[in-house]
Amino acid sequence: MSEVSGNTITLSTRNGQTMKVQLAADGTVRKQIDGQLSDITVGEQVVAIGTQNGDTFQATSIQIGGGFGGQGGGRNPQPTATQ
Repeated sequence: MSEVSGNTITLSTRNGQTMKVQLAADGTVRKQIDGQLSDITVGEQVVAIGTQNGDTFQATSIQIGGGFGGQGGGRNPQPTATQ
């Protein structure tokens, strides 16, 4: 992120382009905190970030809940699964 102005932030994308992101009037900003595998409960939606390794997905990061970052923001791959 390179600038914050009112309800707009300016980002630099991975390919070097600049993009303005404006928070909707009813939008929210969330801040993640570190957790543990034991924080995940059966039936909860998770987003796993990492790579496929045979029949196992090797996650470098697991986000609890799908409401934040569920579309990925350009990370590869990001399967979404219900535990």
